[in-house]
Amino acid sequence: QIVTDLNIFAFAKKLIEAIQTVTELLYQPNSEKFFHFSLLYGILFVIIGHLYLQDSFLTTQIYTFHMPLFFFLSGYVFSAKKYNFNEFIKRKAKTILVPYFALGVCMIIFCFALMSKSIDTPSIDYYNLIKKFLIQRRMWTLWFIACLFWLNIMFYLIVKLHNNDYKKMGMTVVVLTIIGLTYYKLGGEALPWNIDVCFVAIFFFYLGYLFKNIPKLSDFILVKGKKAIIMFILFFIINLICGIGNNILTGETLDISRNNYGFIPLTFISAFGGIMCVIIFSNAFHIKAIKYLGSNSLVYYAWHQTIMITIINRLYFAFGIFQGTSIASEYVELVVSTFIICITLTIADYIIRHSKLKFMVGIYDSKKNNCIISDKNIVA
Repeated sequence: QIVTDLNIFAFAKKLIEAIQTVTELLYQPNSEKFFHFSLLYGILFVIIGHLYLQDSFLTTQIYTFHMPLFFFLSGYVFSAKKYNFNEFIKRKAKTILVPYFALGVCMIIFCFALMSKSIDTPSIDYYNLIKKFLIQRRMWTLWFIACLFWLNIMFYLIVKLHNNDYKKMGMTVVVLTIIGLTYYKLGGEALPWNIDVCFVAIFFFYLGYLFKNIPKLSDFILVKGKKAIIMFILFFIINLICGIGNNILTGETLDISRNNYGFIPLTFISAFGGIMCVIIFSNAFHIKAIKYLGSNSLVYYAWHQTIMITIINRLYFAFGIFQGTSIASEYVELVVSTFIICITLTIADYIIRHSKLKFMVGIYDSKKNNCIISDKNIVA
């Protein structure tokens, strides 16, 4: 009997240790890491948004905040203290422009391969594809990377012009945002390298910058326990109501790539609510096992749609998988597709970062920092 009791005790002790290990693996509360997890969830939202569910409500709500979130996070890690203008430009060229062209060339080669299988593809189509890539007007997911380059330069000039005076910077940002929105209202089209987006995106970029540099703001949002739950629910309701209201009033949702901003006040409030939801959730809920995606996001962002979704859809069609139209089938497809994309691109990203190809993601030394999220290589 004593031996049996000891065995049970030993088993219970090991079970408790196992549970503690799993808990530490899945939930690692550390407010300093909320940024990487916010980017992780942002990447997942982008992938889901591009899988085009028939359940348009989910896609519509994702679009209310997912791109503003990326601009917000880019502003969060922006820094202009260490560099003069020439040094800043060179740094951004290495860490944004080089990845743009390196990853983009791979995407062009992939598209050329698909085009070459069609005997009806005229030579001019190859030329036009390269031309679109060089001019860059909302081409593929790369449009965000191109825009981010000019947005960093624009914000750098604002910071230096106003000597980092937040109020003066804010007034300038508001004026630029009004100019950008007015441009679209007057029928303005996408400009080369998406410079037009900078005038509106700079608003969210500025909010992210304030969130990082004014501790009272971040301390108010990055809370734990019941306060976090209450704030999450509050901002979720704000995002939901304003997003739905915007859609009812205008029939549109926020789609920066298509210049759709709907009813401006509701659009911006909804976007802010969604951003805060992601940040609060990221601060409270850390999944250590998939942190890699958030810490190394560029390849996922650039290649998930043009390359991965294209390949996956062709495989589904070839094998007769997920050809149904039911909502349940679509959600299963969404989960499977997202899993395949994340696993495949994790392998691709790992190979790039641990080889001489690491310049493709803006890495030129031993520091493995991501081109969008790093405060040392890209945005800083």
